[in-house]
Amino acid sequence: MKAREIELLGRLVGDWTVELAAKMPDGTSLQGKGTVRATELSLDRGIRTEMKLDAQGMGAYHEDDLWGFDQWEKKIHLYSITSTGAVHDHSGTWKHDETLELHWEGLYEGKPATEDVALKWVSDSEIRVHEVDTSEGQPGPVFDYILKKQ
Repeated sequence: MKAREIELLGRLVGDWTVELAAKMPDGTSLQGKGTVRATELSLDRGIRTEMKLDAQGMGAYHEDDLWGFDQWEKKIHLYSITSTGAVHDHSGTWKHDETLELHWEGLYEGKPATEDVALKWVSDSEIRVHEVDTSEGQPGPVFDYILKKQ
């Protein structure tokens, strides 16, 4: 029997367009567009996502993620590998059926950093993602993604 937490996450499966709006700590911003492909793995016990986008001033950005539910910890895990060299494991829980909140804390570019990510299912065909980063306790970039199912 599949856990409810992974069933909820299963709504991610499919092909999506993605739009990015980012605000940097220095007040500058950047926009980007791309795609996300999400597929089931491990007999529907996990999901793999692949995001490819182009952002002005940043160029090509790729991110590969593995998503799963740890049934003993009762937490969703999101393990990310990015083209910027970031490799880390977020974990978190469902706030309610429409919102998943994840947190990561560790080092980025050798400095203490955090990422707080909230995914909100607006509908079956739209997900909004809000990510707030910090570096050495100071505000970092804020990323807003809008995913729309193709």
